[in-house]
Amino acid sequence: TIRQSEHRPCTMLSQLQTMNPSIKGKCTVAMQKFQQGMAEARWHLEYSCMTYRNQLDRGRHFIHEHPWGVRSWDVACMRDLVVDRRVLIAKGDQCRFGLQTTGDKGELGPARKRTGFLSSSWSVVEEIDGTCNGRHDKHIRLLERRAKQADVYPPALCQAM
Repeated sequence: TIRQSEHRPCTMLSQLQTMNPSIKGKCTVAMQKFQQGMAEARWHLEYSCMTYRNQLDRGRHFIHEHPWGVRSWDVACMRDLVVDRRVLIAKGDQCRFGLQTTGDKGELGPARKRTGFLSSSWSVVEEIDGTCNGRHDKHIRLLERRAKQADVYPPALCQAM
């Protein structure tokens, strides 16, 4: 049986979580829960990096995805992978692949979700690298619980990967 965490490990490393320590610092129990979540997230990331290194050492490929600009990119094991000559990095806006979310008035519209992809496969990186560059007049921001709607890959992104 796999125990499902209250939150996914990657969520703890998001930019929005940077606000949590100051808010939760007033409540000891909440702060302990936050710190436990951060420790789980770090462990998960370090384990993933170890798995990626194993893949590289065996001549196999991997793909890692995290939103562009999240703290996970600054963790030592990720920095080491980024500079590995066998690894490439892509920056892709998921709106290019059909990612949508619901706006304030219930309207459906494109959600940018700028994402970093780290991979040892140049063909994967070539397919997913690229930003929106004005393809959409307006994007719906992934705030106010909309980010949860965007945690499933659009089918076109899966196809590209």
